[in-house]
Amino acid sequence: MRDTITPPPTKLARVVAALQHLDGDADPAVIQKQAGMIHQAWLDIIVGSRSRGHDIGVDDGGVAYARPRRKTVGLARELTELAAKVRKAVAGKITPKEWTNIWAAQPRRIQKLWQPQLIKTPEGRTIDRSTIAMSFVTHSDALEAKGDYYAMIAPKPEIVLPMIEAALRDITASPRSKTRKRNADEAKAIDAIREAYRAITGHAGGRVTKDGQLVGKLVRLGREIDGIFQTKLFADKDSRRLR
Repeated sequence: MRDTITPPPTKLARVVAALQHLDGDADPAVIQKQAGMIHQAWLDIIVGSRSRGHDIGVDDGGVAYARPRRKTVGLARELTELAAKVRKAVAGKITPKEWTNIWAAQPRRIQKLWQPQLIKTPEGRTIDRSTIAMSFVTHSDALEAKGDYYAMIAPKPEIVLPMIEAALRDITASPRSKTRKRNADEAKAIDAIREAYRAITGHAGGRVTKDGQLVGKLVRLGREIDGIFQTKLFADKDSRRLR
């Protein structure tokens, strides 16, 4: 008889189990509903983190990689640094491949400044290749990339330079407040935890600290969910997110 290999539980199943720990007698339908909301909230966080741009490089095997950045330096600094690199690319001081890697690393909010132009051909509408520098891809076969597949096309630097300079002028002319805004995805995730706790236990789950650290069932639930998704919304120490 062949041994059967049991696949590891999905993240959603692990969230369900975490909610069941709060009250084993809770309505399964309520648990499933709340687990789905938490799961979606954390997926939104993960997608949002990828929008911060990528660290581009080549691993020991010579395969390109694009790892999502954990932090962003802010739009003004991103545009300022990129503008300098674009000018170097236009002047031929960096190679087309180097320029393509620079563009591939940019956050989505900057890449959206340029949209590939479509032209009509006898075969139909296609991208105007005269506006493209090179393409970037982390793996030749998306099915073999094991979740680390990233592909994009980079515009020629002279095409995108006016757009970068215009965006930089706009943000310089109307500087944004330096007050740090709450991350909408993170706020949604925190609210999802609170709502699930309230729906399952019937309690609001007050904010409790001991020796400068958050304690209690609510924060333990949050840290368990953090562990499932490898995030750190519920800090080990007192967190302003829960105030």
